[in-house]
Amino acid sequence: MIKFVIQANLSDSASTKLAEACAANGNPVQMISGAAEISKVNVTDPSVFYGSVDMLLAVKDLVNGKEAILSPSFNCEVWTKMWTDLCLNCSGISTTLDYFTAAMTVKEKQGKEKYFIRPCADTKSFTGSVMESGAIADWAFSLALFDPELLRSRIVVSKPRPISQEWRLFMINKSVSTGSCYQKDGVSDQSTDIPEGVIKFAEAVADIWTPAPIFTLDIALCSEKLYVVECGCFNYSGFYGADLVKLVKDINGYFEGK
Repeated sequence: MIKFVIQANLSDSASTKLAEACAANGNPVQMISGAAEISKVNVTDPSVFYGSVDMLLAVKDLVNGKEAILSPSFNCEVWTKMWTDLCLNCSGISTTLDYFTAAMTVKEKQGKEKYFIRPCADTKSFTGSVMESGAIADWAFSLALFDPELLRSRIVVSKPRPISQEWRLFMINKSVSTGSCYQKDGVSDQSTDIPEGVIKFAEAVADIWTPAPIFTLDIALCSEKLYVVECGCFNYSGFYGADLVKLVKDINGYFEGK
C-alpha cells in the first residue's frame, strides 16, 4: 500500500483532511514538520508526498512517481503552448517583471490600467492577481531592493477577463477523479456539484496533452465559455471541497496500475 508523507499543520486543515482520507483507505501515513525532516522518511518505500513547495523541492529527486512533483510542464509558457486558445490567458505576453516595467512610460508607472499578472512557474513565488500599472511599477521598485531574483523571474501579463465561476479538478490518467468549485461570481464557493460539461471539457483538454499522470486542472467559465485557468502540482495544491477519500483511492489505483 502506498504511504503518504504529509506535512503537518498546513493551512485550512489540509494535512488533517488528507490524513483522514488515507486512514479511510487503509494507507499508512507519516506526518513530518516539513523539509527539515525529510531525512526521517524511508524514500525507498513507494510514497506520495504532500506539503509546502520547500518540502517538495527537498524530495523531488527521491520520490517514486516524481514525475508528478514540480514537473517542468507545470509552467504557463508550456501548457499555454500545448492547449493554445483553450487557455483563458492565451493572449498574454511572457516576460519578466523588470523588463515589463522598464518598458512602461512615466504615465503608465503612475496610472491605473489593470493587468492580470502571474508567475510562469508553479512554484507559488507570488499569487496571480489583477493589479494596476502603477502598483506593478511600485512593486518592481521594491523587489529591485529586496528580491531581485523574483524581479527577473518569468511572468505572464494579460488583460483581465470576467470570470463567473471556477473549478479545481484532480486529474489522474487523463480522467477527473474529484474536484469542486472554488469561486462563483467573485465569492468563495466550494460546491461539489461539478457540471458534466466541465468534466467533459477537462478530460478533452487532458486528452490533447497532459503534464503529468496526476495533476490539478483549474477551469473557468468566462462569457459562457469554458477555459483552462492553469494546471498545477497536486502535491501542494489546495483541496477546496474535493472528495479526498475518492482522491486517495484513485491515487492508489494509479500506483497499483504501475
